[in-house]
Amino acid sequence: MRYCSILVHVDSSISARRRVAAAAELALRFGYQLTGAFLSSSRLPNYVVSDGITPISRDIVDGYAKQRKDEIAVRR
Repeated sequence: MRYCSILVHVDSSISARRRVAAAAELALRFGYQLTGAFLSSSRLPNYVVSDGITPISRDIVDGYAKQRKDEIAVRR
């Protein structure tokens, strides 16, 4: 069986950066598709979360990651 895609859990934990970096390295090395998933029930109403996964552009993910990083920095 050959895997062609990687799904990585993205969150605000300390280990998230290493986890995403490892997944990105594997995706680049083997030419796989990389999908990051981040859900926060406090931000998303229950009806928004579904069984489907929608591709999101890198710019949107990078913007959201920066926004979350800024929010976390403000809390500290």
